[in-house]
Order: sequence, then structure tokens, then C-alpha cells
Amino acid sequence: MNCQSRPVPDDVEFSALEEIFRDEVFRAFLKCEAITEERVELLRSWRHSGFGVDGSRRVAQGDRLELESVLQYIDRPPVSLKRLEYRDDGLQGVRGRMIGNIGRRRRSGAA
Repeated sequence: MNCQSRPVPDDVEFSALEEIFRDEVFRAFLKCEAITEERVELLRSWRHSGFGVDGSRRVAQGDRLELESVLQYIDRPPVSLKRLEYRDDGLQGVRGRMIGNIGRRRRSGAA
């Protein structure tokens, strides 16, 4: 396998890549039954797909420090573990600021 980086032209249109990536993720999740067809259709109906690609931050070939900085950003957790709260009923929530403009705290699946 050749793992060399290749420069990306400045005029690349990332929206096509976004669609391909989203389709591949949905296909993989459906295959392992981690998601339903109904949920895929719901996610496809959203105005913002959640699969956007930001090409504004470029890393020059050989710039190890900048690459590490980008990778650390990608690897960060979406929420601080200190802000998670686990409840006796098995639900979990996030303490602190509201998320986006939802107007309430989000609840996710069982702990």
C-alpha cells in the first residue's frame, strides 16, 4: 500500500466527496445492522448532512507539527467526559451549556 500524501488542488469541489463518503458510511452501517433504512432516510433529509469536509486548513507536505495538530483536533472527544452525567434510569446527558439552538439538553442512548 502506498501511503504517500498527494497535494490537493486549490479548486477541488468537496461536495461530491461528501456524498460518496456519506453513502459509504450508511452502506457500512446498514450492512452490520447498526442503523435502519428509516434512520438513513431521516439523516439524508437533513439540510446539513454532518459529513462536511473543510478544506480550508492545508498541511504542507513534510510539515509534521501541523499534521499532528490537525490529527489531535480530529481525535478530540465531541464532549468532555467531565460533562457527562449518568442517571439511574440508564440515560445519559450533558451538563452545562445548551447544544446549538435546540433549547434543551440532548439525551443519548443508554449508558
